[in-house]
Amino acid sequence: MSKDLFQNKIQIEDEISFVQNWNNKLSCDAFSTFRPDSNKYQIGKIYTITLKGKKLFKAQCIDLRTLTLDKVNEFTARIDTGYSLPEFITLMKRFYGSKGDVYQMKFVLLCLAKIKDKEK
Repeated sequence: MSKDLFQNKIQIEDEISFVQNWNNKLSCDAFSTFRPDSNKYQIGKIYTITLKGKKLFKAQCIDLRTLTLDKVNEFTARIDTGYSLPEFITLMKRFYGSKGDVYQMKFVLLCLAKIKDKEK
């Protein structure tokens, strides 16, 4: 996507919090996260990324996909968490099981890119 797509738009910041740096993803310039579907997640939106309550950096949503848990494959599970598909499903049950049957829930897989400070 072109950078021009995001220019001249007012951005409302929101937070995406992590309890663990799964697969060391937060050290990368671009990374994914798998979350329950919500209007909070939108292409072009800027988020403050936190780890265990500590602000790390800002990132912009570059792309997202809406899917159900049965559409997640081994590749997606490993890239997102570093864990196998069965372990990934166990994590989703642990994190989101209180919200209902995770197999019936819609999720979003977000692709985020760190926002670099402009050179002065």
